[in-house]
Amino acid sequence: MTKSFANKIRLKERLHTFSMVESTSIRSHLDEFNSLITDLKSLDVKIEDEDKAILLVVSLPPSYKDFKKIIPYSNNVVISFEDV
Repeated sequence: MTKSFANKIRLKERLHTFSMVESTSIRSHLDEFNSLITDLKSLDVKIEDEDKAILLVVSLPPSYKDFKKIIPYSNNVVISFEDV
């Protein structure tokens, strides 16, 4: 993948609008999410661990609403991707 500005914009937009379809398995969703992160990393785009975690949580569909409610009340001051 070329390191063009257009590619960075396209991938960042895709990451920020990324959402899971209800019928998709969580494994497939994580694989696609991680693939986006890897593609951005190859373009020298740095995404903080906490930002990855937040982006992943907000990408989940309504059926994960209980999980999404729990995250802010964890004992951690900072949420990590691994926590999610």
